Amino acid sequence: MAGVLFADFVSFLAPRLVAFDAQCRSLGLARTRSLIAGAGLLIYALGSWSFKESVVKPQMPALGQQTTEVLAEVRAKNPSVPPGATVVFLDDPWHNAGFDMAFIAELWFRDRRTRVLLNQSTPLSPQEIARADAVFTWQEGKLIRVR
Repeated sequence: MAGVLFADFVSFLAPRLVAFDAQCRSLGLARTRSLIAGAGLLIYALGSWSFKESVVKPQMPALGQQTTEVLAEVRAKNPSVPPGATVVFLDDPWHNAGFDMAFIAELWFRDRRTRVLLNQSTPLSPQEIARADAVFTWQEGKLIRVR
């Protein structure tokens, strides 16, 4: 998210800085350019730090605990699928709160060709579920292989 915001910010700011730079050069204001660029970077850094402290940092302990529990369960069950498989999770521990389970599964199966689909995040038709090579679900904190 930060990368996208930064890229948008740069795309917005670049033409304006070029125009401002040309204007400053014609007026001989090299120090002014540097000061404005430094002030912009300082404002960006303070905004990033404030966002991290107010939004990201308070949520990390809760996210970390659930992720730790999910990883422990996956390690305990040690699921495997054939290379290039399509894997469906009917339910996952985050219950439609993102794609964390898909990311964990993709890393666990260690195969870029493996497709991991989350039924809770992107509802699948019965035909799509039937075509999957492996189907998993989560019940009461446990990973269960349905097929």
